Amino acid sequence: MPSKNSRAPRLVWLWRAAVGMYVGAMYAGTHLPVVVVRGVAPSNDKALHFGAYCGLGLLLGLQLSRPLRTALLTLLVVAAWAAFDELSQPLVGRSAELLDGLCDVAGAATGMATIIVARLLRTNPDRAI
Repeated sequence: MPSKNSRAPRLVWLWRAAVGMYVGAMYAGTHLPVVVVRGVAPSNDKALHFGAYCGLGLLLGLQLSRPLRTALLTLLVVAAWAAFDELSQPLVGRSAELLDGLCDVAGAATGMATIIVARLLRTNPDRAI
């Protein structure tokens, strides 16, 4: 039976692949033309932004080593990515909105906070609310 440490490199590779595919799918989704289907009500764009970046935050949260400092740095990188994502959309005929970017950052923060709180509760169950 392989030890826990021998599986770690494979898990890191799998995590990196998952993050890369997720970010690639998010980028494609925000840079493809908007498709309007007749008879289908428009979705809540802000909720989609929040949810997509919340998923990214959950993925990134899995690799946080020191919750606060690393989480803040990771959130700054996600905010920069969200800004790039929004500002590059006009190049493909879509609109850039500040509120979309704010929903992106809020979603990522929520996802990372969920992982951090879950880890804190797992390691310190007596501190549960």
